[in-house]
Amino acid sequence: MMNNPDTLHLLVNQVLDGREAFSAAYLDDITVFSSSWEEHLQHLCEVLKNLQRAGLTNKASKCQIGQGSVVYLGHQVGSGQVARLQQQIYTIPAWEPPKTQTQAAFDALKAAMCTAPVLKAPDFSKEFVVQTDASEHDVGALLAQLNEDGLDQPEAF
Repeated sequence: MMNNPDTLHLLVNQVLDGREAFSAAYLDDITVFSSSWEEHLQHLCEVLKNLQRAGLTNKASKCQIGQGSVVYLGHQVGSGQVARLQQQIYTIPAWEPPKTQTQAAFDALKAAMCTAPVLKAPDFSKEFVVQTDASEHDVGALLAQLNEDGLDQPEAF
């Protein structure tokens, strides 16, 4: 199982099936998120019991329990917000402006991408908006939801 990440990922997804409101997985990384400590303990017990039923174990030295925020897939996640790690943001101001855009627009984009929080954790009870764009060489996408002001709030890009 350790040498087949696709199979492990499918198994972990089956273990978490029906628990998407408070857990997520990427390959063998599982995150459990909750609104309160009591709720978190219930969610952890449910996920850990299901892992045990599936014959899976977790390595205690790799677990972080009861954290206000954690680094997950290259982002700082917690308190309903998702922010890029600072070391990723430091390179953005050094980007060279493209020759086809105005300097002011490019500077505004760099500043917006460096301002926390750029991303927000998704609310699965709301509709999602997907925006895509493509050029001859690149493809981009933005996953967003409407915020309290009725504006698109990025969830991922």
